[in-house]
Amino acid sequence: MYAHAALAIAGLSALVMHSSQAFAAVKLLGAAYLVGLGLWTWYSTTLPPTPAPQPKRPGSVYTQALLANVLNPKAASIYLTLIPQFIQPGDPLGGQILTLATAHALLMAVWLLTWTTLLHRGAHLVRKVRFKRAIGKVAAVALVILGVRAATT
Repeated sequence: MYAHAALAIAGLSALVMHSSQAFAAVKLLGAAYLVGLGLWTWYSTTLPPTPAPQPKRPGSVYTQALLANVLNPKAASIYLTLIPQFIQPGDPLGGQILTLATAHALLMAVWLLTWTTLLHRGAHLVRKVRFKRAIGKVAAVALVILGVRAATT
């Protein structure tokens, strides 16, 4: 959210949305990322379960989420189509966009906290290896399909 807000303030989101070549480049980068993430997810479901948690690279989940968001031109379009309706002419643009991005972030935090609470209650199901493999393969196929669809539409 804040990445797209910063890009909107800098005018880069408008450039991507008004330049068919820039939009196509971002769209293809996002599609390639989704396909790669889908293939990685598929591969990781075929690995044998490990008895102890494997160490993760610091920031890797954050980096994945950031790339998925920033490379999504539809997310950028929110800041180009909805935000202008709430901007007051004459007031500082940066402060208004950051305020709206903060409201967006707070709404998303409540939404995700609600889902986290619901999923926490069903955590015993997702700990089963069979479930993890099945959901991983479904997610992998969905990511590849979304990536291919994004690249071809």
